[in-house]
This record gives sequence, structure tokens and C-alpha cells, in this order.
Amino acid sequence: TNIRLIKEGKPSLMDSGAPPEPVAPIGRGAQTPSVNIYPIHYMMGFLLTLKTLSLFFESIRYHYLRVTGHAVLWSAVYYTFYFLKGITLFTVILLIGSGWSFVKPFLSEREKKMIMAILALQVVNNIA
Repeated sequence: TNIRLIKEGKPSLMDSGAPPEPVAPIGRGAQTPSVNIYPIHYMMGFLLTLKTLSLFFESIRYHYLRVTGHAVLWSAVYYTFYFLKGITLFTVILLIGSGWSFVKPFLSEREKKMIMAILALQVVNNIA
């Protein structure tokens, strides 16, 4: 039996008797050889990893808070990853804003000092 779905007078793309659609390649095979990967992309991948770990440890923290009523160790782990994520996010935004990865692959001494000062202020802000 072949069931045809009709929605708003038009045949649907999700017919039950239709053959399966071709699967797109996943991984390195889907990339074209002309893709440029800048160092900022690796930093963004690291940022994504920190965000994932931060959410994971936050969920563990809430679980232990619900089960035992306290989660001192998991709170410390969560806040450590949360702090690292915040610093990395701010660093990535600063580097993109200064044109570090796309326009020029280097920073001048003045830009390095400015970024270090701003990062130090951000650390103080996160601690306070």
C-alpha cells in the first residue's frame, strides 16, 4: 500500500511509500578543499567544548542539590568551567573585534597590552 499525504491541496514530501532520500556525507568528506580554518575557529571550538562542559556540570550540580541537598564539589567544578568559558568568550570577542584572525594573524605590542588590561578587568568583574 502506498499512502499519499496531501496538505493544503499539494502532495507532501513525506509519503510513506517513497524511497529513502540520499544521505549527505558527514565529517571530512563534506568539506570542500578550499575551506580556510583560522586559529580563531579552534578557539571557538574550544569555547563550545567549555560551554558544553559547563552545562554538563551544572546539570550534575542541580542533580546532587535535588538528591542530597548540597553539592559543594560539583558547584566548584561548575563555577571553574563557567569562569573559563566566560574568559574564553570574552577573549574570542576581543580577538575578532581587533581583526586578529581574518585581517592580520598577529597583534602589535599596543594591542597585546590593551587586550591583557581588558582581560584583567574582565577577570575582576567575573570574580566580583
